[in-house]
Amino acid sequence: MPTALSVATTKTAQRGVTLIELMIAVSITAVITVGLLFALRTSIVAYEKTSDRLHSNRQQLSRNQILSRELGGVMPVMSPCGTSNVPYFFGASDSLRIVSSYSIAEGFRGYPQILDFETRRTSSGALQLVVTEYPYTGPASTASLCAPSSSLGSSEGAAEPFVLADDLLSSTFSYRGNSNPLAAKLEANWATDWKNSNTLPLAIRVELKPRTAPGGGLPAVNVTVPLHVDRDIFRSYTD
Repeated sequence: MPTALSVATTKTAQRGVTLIELMIAVSITAVITVGLLFALRTSIVAYEKTSDRLHSNRQQLSRNQILSRELGGVMPVMSPCGTSNVPYFFGASDSLRIVSSYSIAEGFRGYPQILDFETRRTSSGALQLVVTEYPYTGPASTASLCAPSSSLGSSEGAAEPFVLADDLLSSTFSYRGNSNPLAAKLEANWATDWKNSNTLPLAIRVELKPRTAPGGGLPAVNVTVPLHVDRDIFRSYTD
């Protein structure tokens, strides 16, 4: 015959889970789930921020490389502008026109291009730096573009404009002159336009300031490119 203790134990084992115990278990599970969701959300937000910063840094590095290659590829081309041939180089604070051996579309493998750098204002009020490439087929191909204010318009063979930088507060070109490099104020050697039609500048500097702070990562773009022209620009030669 079963004893009173064994009967009580059997009834307790057969009783199952009470509603309160079930609610406690559900509550604990919910708290753990919410904690895991918050941790997952924090990880996703951190990943997105890191990914955006890396993407921005890659874009800026690519922009620096393109600018350096385009400006560093300046060719000492003589252009039939005015009454005599002059070096084809028109530099202003917000625009620049040169002939370069580097093409965005073709890299170093392509033919020389006439590069037209221009600072434009967008509908949002920001500035963007745009470059347009035109085929260079000889000095005569530069005759229609002998002043900074002139435009090639829809010239045959022109590529679509390429936006080098967008959402800018300012975009400034400056040019290193041939003054004494040992001068006390080296910054005085830089000018915001290049009016010397007898020679090319020693270097070109591009300063791009974004409208919004980068918030970490790489600093704003400041590219200085020396021009390595080691030949007499006035010597006649065949293009």
